[in-house]
Amino acid sequence: MIGSDPQPPNKSVRVRQAILIIGALVLFVLLFFADKKALVNPGGANRDQNVKENSVQAKPTNKDDAAYAQFQAFAESASEKELLHYRDSVFSSNNKVFSALVASFVSEKFVSESNAALAGNALYEGALDLMNQGDSASAVQFLENAVQQYDQAIARNPEFLDYQVNKSLCLVELPGKSMEGILGLRKITESDPGNTKANYMLGVFSLRTGQYAKAENRFKTVLGKEKENCLAHLNLIKALSGQGKAAEAKVESEKMKIYCADSPEWEEARKILVTP
Repeated sequence: MIGSDPQPPNKSVRVRQAILIIGALVLFVLLFFADKKALVNPGGANRDQNVKENSVQAKPTNKDDAAYAQFQAFAESASEKELLHYRDSVFSSNNKVFSALVASFVSEKFVSESNAALAGNALYEGALDLMNQGDSASAVQFLENAVQQYDQAIARNPEFLDYQVNKSLCLVELPGKSMEGILGLRKITESDPGNTKANYMLGVFSLRTGQYAKAENRFKTVLGKEKENCLAHLNLIKALSGQGKAAEAKVESEKMKIYCADSPEWEEARKILVTP
């Protein structure tokens, strides 16, 4: 009636409303957990397994192989994380040719997604594989493209020093650009003296050129922040041994043993220490 108070719904209406609300809540909960278990998207649940399975299948030696087409089909629907996982699994295999092909494809995909830093990483790692194969011409092309990608990443985020470090590492490997790369790493350590990646690589370059005292200081800086860095321990022992500091090398080996007793680096260090 007009002007009268609204009448409360009868009992049967209230029951139906309660059932609908409870049903909606149950459906929401089921969908939430179904998504987590990949019941809504069954392919997602098995994607990591697919990545592992794909990584052990026959690898192509060129882009015309059927296996490369299979990889492309997988890659087009893969997430960034899944594609990187696949790339890493390929890099750990012995098929260097396919590693380079995958690196090239991944870099192109990330460029299209404006992810220049990851594109640079993929190109750099692909270049290292190509160098191991003896294909220096292709490696140079990969490195030059990687530098371009890192330049884009640096322009977007100039404060993130890892991009500058990675660019410098590429330059070190490029013919005629080695000193530019080393100077770039030195510049980074001037603005960030504790930068472990830059210090480590400068230490490696000093070690290669017989500058053992400089290498010693670089590796000590790294170990000041990364006590479990087995490679830094090993290279510090090399630097100390190169200077005839046998006693200090022995002390360093005891420190290394704490963190790296089961590592291949420790076995190499032991050989250095027993060499007359």
